[in-house]
Amino acid sequence: MNQEFNIQAQLTYTLAIIVLSAIGIFIASKVTNIF
Repeated sequence: MNQEFNIQAQLTYTLAIIVLSAIGIFIASKVTNIF
């Protein structure tokens, strides 16, 4: 029903996934550099 809230929630969810992916890649590259 509330489309504006739905779009905002979807944007927040997408942004969270992008941030988590970036952190995961950063940690993975750090671990790879150690070994």
